[in-house]
Amino acid sequence: MTLETLPSTRASFELNAPISAVAALFESDPALPGVLTTRDGEFYGVVSRDELHEVLSKPYGVSVYLRRPIADFIARDGTDGPWFLDSDLSVDQA
Repeated sequence: MTLETLPSTRASFELNAPISAVAALFESDPALPGVLTTRDGEFYGVVSRDELHEVLSKPYGVSVYLRRPIADFIARDGTDGPWFLDSDLSVDQA
């Protein structure tokens, strides 16, 4: 699945939404590989299922991130700006 084909109306969240909302969406839709993130309605980045599960499975991952906003989850790697990605990238590549 590419970024362009992600069902954006169902699979997008504003950066201030909690990571728990993303986790709940992944739980309700096992085929969904990732979600788009937006800031003020504009595309910002992607949170992939694999990335989220990897971080949450680490010691204290759930207690640290689950109630925090998506912005904190994305910023954990030092990323502090929007991503500019080709729409034909796969979610895994993004």
